Amino acid sequence: MCGKWLDIPSSVYVKRLLGFDVIRISKLDLSVPHFIFGDSFLKLYYTVFDNDEHRIGFTKAKLN
Repeated sequence: MCGKWLDIPSSVYVKRLLGFDVIRISKLDLSVPHFIFGDSFLKLYYTVFDNDEHRIGFTKAKLN
């Protein structure tokens, strides 16, 4: 985003189920590019939505 990488470790979006690794990412078919951030992303980053300036800010969250 804006030239910066936001890392999400595979342990967040890959789940072990009945001896298989299951990737918990879904594909969306849209006519224009979109970013949709689900809970895998949102629990790792603190997110600020600035509606007045039409922008979103991210920083790494402190996990307990």
